[in-house]
Parts: sequence; C-alpha cells; structure tokens
Amino acid sequence: MQETESGPIYTCDYTGAITVSIDGKPFTRTWWGKGGDTVTDFSPVAKSQLGSWDTKYDDDRAAWQRSRP
Repeated sequence: MQETESGPIYTCDYTGAITVSIDGKPFTRTWWGKGGDTVTDFSPVAKSQLGSWDTKYDDDRAAWQRSRP
C-alpha cells in the first residue's frame, strides 16, 4: 500500500503466479516477485489434505482486508 494525497493505493508485491490443480480442483496458487519472494494460497481442499501449511498468504490477506476502508 502506498499513501498518496488522495488516499491509499493498493498494489501487489508479486509479478507472476502459477496455479496447481489436482483432479480438476484448485490446490494451490503461488505468486512470486522479482526479488525471489513467494507466497502461496492453499485452497480449502489442500488445507484439508495437508493438515498444516505456510500461513503467510492467509496472514497477508487478513492484514490487507483490515487495512481497507
């Protein structure tokens, strides 16, 4: 997010994404940035099968939603 005179501008820190589907159902979507940073959104199906996962996407999304007016 960038603050401007007319209010905040929300941007994405990532430049590309790849989606993985298993048996025709979304499993994960991973975004990456030029600096090598990544974040992965695990679908409900993935979460139920994995039992534990990296929560960075969930945490970042929750923070972003709280920051919105």
